[in-house]
Amino acid sequence: MSASRARGAGLRVILAAWSLALSLLIVGGVVHAQAATYACRVTDVWSPLVIPEADYLERIRPTVRVEESLQGAVVTRCARDPAWKRVDCQRIEIDWVDVNAGAGSRKYYRFAEHYDLQIFFDRSFVENDGRGVVYHGQCERTEA
Repeated sequence: MSASRARGAGLRVILAAWSLALSLLIVGGVVHAQAATYACRVTDVWSPLVIPEADYLERIRPTVRVEESLQGAVVTRCARDPAWKRVDCQRIEIDWVDVNAGAGSRKYYRFAEHYDLQIFFDRSFVENDGRGVVYHGQCERTEA
């Protein structure tokens, strides 16, 4: 085999490898970017600043909803306001979603507010509201 023919064969192998790698990245990115919606129920709250009353969670009934799509992710946090007898919701546009496929977890970040929420492989979650309060509970996937 001549030197130029060997270089041509080597170049084809390299291009085939790059093509395969790019295809895997694209397919992997699409798999992780699929639309998903999680409905989460808060079962525990922790704060170093205030010790919540025993019936705190029952009174405010906090919930978290995570909507993830190809355009990005949004977290909606809702809680009852017993004084005003209404439900107040806060919509948080997520800056970054970190997917740890090996651990089966997803972590959602909003940098300006120091907010983060992590959903684990068993669908339990931990939410740091960025103001010193940490919520914990269980999610269920409601849409694929």
